[in-house]
Amino acid sequence: MKRAVVCLFILMPAALCFSQGNQKPSQQSRPDLSGTWELNRAKSDLEDVGGESAVSEVAVIILQHDPEFRVTRRRRSGSFEIVGQALFYTDGRGEANRLIPGREDIKSTTKWEGKKVVTRYTLRRTLPGSVITMDVTDEWKLSDDGRTLTLRTILRYPRGAAGNTIYNPRTSTGGTVYSTTPRREIKRVYNRVS
Repeated sequence: MKRAVVCLFILMPAALCFSQGNQKPSQQSRPDLSGTWELNRAKSDLEDVGGESAVSEVAVIILQHDPEFRVTRRRRSGSFEIVGQALFYTDGRGEANRLIPGREDIKSTTKWEGKKVVTRYTLRRTLPGSVITMDVTDEWKLSDDGRTLTLRTILRYPRGAAGNTIYNPRTSTGGTVYSTTPRREIKRVYNRVS
């Protein structure tokens, strides 16, 4: 009986170490972004791009159960609140979500890159006199202390292609102002609520 108990105490830790050793190192160190996050406007660099109003965003709720990464975004439009939901898969299988209310579904691919959840997709926008195609990358990253979440959206416009002139709402004062910008970035910083 004593032999069985001694063997059990020796084999159980070995089995536990073996089972944890079979996980990829990246899976062991992935942060959990789940929670309710409120937009911190003072720390964010916001602008309206392609009809998606980052300025009106209030909060996001994330439910993360790898490979599912579910994002609920709350936005304000005047006295109305708009709630949009999207489901992403961090294993790279791809997904289709309506990222902008009232627009078509957008196909994207999501995966972990180190400690960031990264989604890539392409947007097409029609502006006066041109159609713009832009490659978009969303990077979700949790701070080391787990209290701040940053969403960095990088927009890339094709170089040398027709239609890489874009409407710039920051510099427009009643007239249409265009600028050629091959890359733009929007940064949203959120504070953990729960």
